[in-house]
Amino acid sequence: MSEIVSTYLGLPLMSINEAVKTGVTKLRLDNWAYKEDYIEIHIADPIKGWIGPWVKLWSPLNEIIGRKNPQEMLVTMLGDLDDKCWRIYQSSEVKR
Repeated sequence: MSEIVSTYLGLPLMSINEAVKTGVTKLRLDNWAYKEDYIEIHIADPIKGWIGPWVKLWSPLNEIIGRKNPQEMLVTMLGDLDDKCWRIYQSSEVKR
């Protein structure tokens, strides 16, 4: 993939394993419906780069459909942890 394509949103694509090793805990996929949707990773051991068994899926839709926010998921549900398809989540919320 070209560098232009992988950074079209201003942030490079990264894998979950890369995020853990660099201390990034909030990621999202480009094709998710809401800009506010993201996963939060639990870093079990930052020195060794170990991820915890659970991630949290944050989405405003969870509350709209009557579910708790966030939803917990096993990290294995995310597929290949070395796949570079994630971007660092940047909140669209305006800070006051």
